Amino acid sequence: MPFLPRCLPPDAEDCWVDVTLRTVDARYLFVPGSEFNDRTLGLLAIVTRRYRVGVGCVHIASNHLHLLIRVPDANTQGAFLRDLDSGIARLARRLHGGEGHVFARRPTIIPVLDDDALAQRYRYYFDQATKDNLTARPRDWVGVHCVNALCRGDALRGKRIDRTLLRSRARAASGSITEADCTRWLDLELTPPPFLEGLPIEAQRAWFGRLEAEIEEETQQRQGRERITPPTAAALRAVDPFAHPRAPKRSPAPKVLTTVKALRDVFIATLTEFVDVFRDAWWRMYRGMAFSFPDNGFVPGREPMRRPDEHMTTVCALE
Repeated sequence: MPFLPRCLPPDAEDCWVDVTLRTVDARYLFVPGSEFNDRTLGLLAIVTRRYRVGVGCVHIASNHLHLLIRVPDANTQGAFLRDLDSGIARLARRLHGGEGHVFARRPTIIPVLDDDALAQRYRYYFDQATKDNLTARPRDWVGVHCVNALCRGDALRGKRIDRTLLRSRARAASGSITEADCTRWLDLELTPPPFLEGLPIEAQRAWFGRLEAEIEEETQQRQGRERITPPTAAALRAVDPFAHPRAPKRSPAPKVLTTVKALRDVFIATLTEFVDVFRDAWWRMYRGMAFSFPDNGFVPGREPMRRPDEHMTTVCALE
C-alpha cells in the first residue's frame, strides 16, 4: 500500500474538505486565459452536478488549484476528484501541448472540522493572489476565483464541449460541424458554509465583503510599505506554461484543519484506528480472504497490483 489511506470523520453526514492539486515541477500549466477559465468552470460545474458535491470556494493559480468542497462520503469524493483531475489534465495538454503527467502527485485532501477553521480557509483562498503580490485586490486575479461571486453575486459561468457528440456528428453529417454546435454554457452554483446557511443572501455577501475589504486594506499597506507594484493582467496571461519557479514553496500539509484541539485529537485517533483496519482489509483482499473495509474511507475498486510492505509503520507521520 504505497499511500496512507484517507478517511473522513465517521460522525459527519456531509464533511467539508480542502483539496489542493499541484502541477508537476510547479509548471505554470494553469496560466490564466479566457479559454482555460471558461472550460475549467464548465468542467467543475459538470462534475459537481454529476456527484452532487457542494463547492464552497475555488481558486486556480498558475501552478496549483485550491478547492473547498462538501462531500457526503469518501467514495463520492474519490469519484469527483478522479473526473476533475483527468478533465483538467486533458484540458491543459490540449491547450498547451506537451507530454507526460500534469499533476505532481495525487490531491492533498484535508478535512475541515469546525466553522472557525472553515472561515480561515475562505480567507486563505481570498488572499491567494494578494499574498504573492500578483494583484492589489483579491478580485483582480485574472484566473478562476470566487471573490466576485461570493461578494457581489456574479455568475461563475463556464462552457462544456461535448467532444463525443462532436465526433459522432462529424462522421454522420455531410456539412461542417464546429465546436460551437456542441457547446453549452453552465453556471457553477456555490454552497454556503454552515455558519452562513439560513441567512439572507445580502448578509452572506456582507460577510464575504468584509473579508475582502480586510485583505485589500492589509495588502495595500504592505505593498505600499515595501514599494511593490503588482504585474498587469496582460503579464499574468503571458506567462510561459512550461516555465516554473526556481524554488517552489514546499511545506507539509496538516492531517486535519481545526481550531479545537479536542477535535484534532479525536480525528487523529480515528485515523490511526482506520489505517490499521484498512490495512488489514487490504491485506485480506490481496490474499483472497474475506474482508471488510471501514465505512468512512475510500474502498478500492479492484485488487491491488502489488504486494503491500509488511514492514510499513502503522501510521506515517500523523503528528
